[in-house]
Amino acid sequence: MKSISNEELALQYQNGNELAFEELYNRFKKLMNKFIYKHLRYGYLEKDELCSLCEVGLYKAIVAYTTDKPVKLSTMIYRYIQTAIHHKYDYLKRNGRNELRKKSISIDITIESSHGEIPLYDILNYENSEDVYFTYESSGVSNAINYALSKTSGKVKDYIIPILLGDYSQEDVAKIIGVKYQAIQYHLKKFKKNIN
Repeated sequence: MKSISNEELALQYQNGNELAFEELYNRFKKLMNKFIYKHLRYGYLEKDELCSLCEVGLYKAIVAYTTDKPVKLSTMIYRYIQTAIHHKYDYLKRNGRNELRKKSISIDITIESSHGEIPLYDILNYENSEDVYFTYESSGVSNAINYALSKTSGKVKDYIIPILLGDYSQEDVAKIIGVKYQAIQYHLKKFKKNIN
């Protein structure tokens, strides 16, 4: 099946070919594992739960694929998986996970583009943005990030991107540089305001 494109396999599955789904599952297993191990280190979701979310995203993308829109199946799978995981984070935030609430601003920041809003979190994390986002004005994104950072002053500036990538929590940075947690929130909100 290697000679068959992802898109053709999706259509075959929609027409009842169960083996087509198995092939797509194997092709995108590496991508799902990236999602699983990236989010495992945040400590909010268990491995089994992340596996289920990735599989749900994969399935929904395959079923939703259509030739009516010029979007690669790989792009759809990436976006459906990320949406499934982010929806789970949103659910946890609504149900009293304070730690998640503190990180929510980094998940919610988006970049405006001609293709719609793109989560900044995903632009910074995804290794092959050309495949997933069709470049999405990459120079414009870079300029937007640099502009927003230029409007951020003090020690917090060096930690904005690490916070967005999940390497540090807002609370951790507040302790490291010796400022109040509210100061970190202020600078992140300012960054969010200036990013677009």
